[in-house]
Amino acid sequence: MEKTVNRIHPVSDPEATYFLQVSWEKDLGTGFGIILSDGQCAWTGT
Repeated sequence: MEKTVNRIHPVSDPEATYFLQVSWEKDLGTGFGIILSDGQCAWTGT
């Protein structure tokens, strides 16, 4: 499984920091998972 994690700062709240992780098998065309976290809570999606 491949994955990447990026730190993001929303334009609406530039002082906030979130972490976005995207994971996938072989290529994005076979599906992927997403996790968004603010360091205290996490939200997932597929």
